[in-house]
Order: sequence, then C-alpha cells, then structure tokens
Amino acid sequence: MKGPADVYLAEILRAVLGDKANECKVADIERLNTIAAHLVDCEEAKAILRAKGCGTAGMTFVELARSLPEPFDFDGWMRERVARAHRDHMERTSRLPPCARRVYEPDEIAKFYGISHGGID
Repeated sequence: MKGPADVYLAEILRAVLGDKANECKVADIERLNTIAAHLVDCEEAKAILRAKGCGTAGMTFVELARSLPEPFDFDGWMRERVARAHRDHMERTSRLPPCARRVYEPDEIAKFYGISHGGID
C-alpha cells in the first residue's frame, strides 16, 4: 500500500516526465521524496486547522495560515477584564445611599450585654 508521500511522488513524476515516468530517470530521488513528504505535511496541517474551525473551504495553505489570529495575551486580557468589571461595579454602586444600619454607641452595647465599661454589672 502506498502512503500519501508516494502518491505525491508519483504525481510529480507524471507531471514532469509524462505518463511513462520512471524513478530511474530522476536525478535526485531523495530531494523529490523530501518535497513529497513536505506536501503531505502541508496537507495534514491544513486538515487539522480546518477541523479546528480555522479558515474556509477552498483556501490555500498560505491563505489559511494568514487568516489565523495573532497570539493571544491572556494576562493583559484578564487585567483589562478585571479593571473593567471593577470600574462597572464602582459606577453601579457609587450612587447608592449609605448603609441605613444604625451605629451603636459603646454605652448602648455595654448595656445590651449587661456589662459596664469597667466590667460586669
């Protein structure tokens, strides 16, 4: 069974030498094998990127590579997200009235617990 590189190799030979292509006529078969293997790698990379949702059908490998997003700065994004959330929270809560909770004086607290400032009554 032929692998993908062998298929590309045969296609290149037929394109260059015609239908009666023969590996004996090739000056540098190792270089040709390297080119065929490189084509297989490109096709596999393109298939992987397409499976991950990158690019559109019919794009060349170069077009697909150019369409990929730039590297993502997660730390910068997180800092901006936290700062934005804090800013939004402060804007929402800055116009609220102060807490309606009563502030108790120390004497009132002592009376409630049945103690005086110096000790228990």
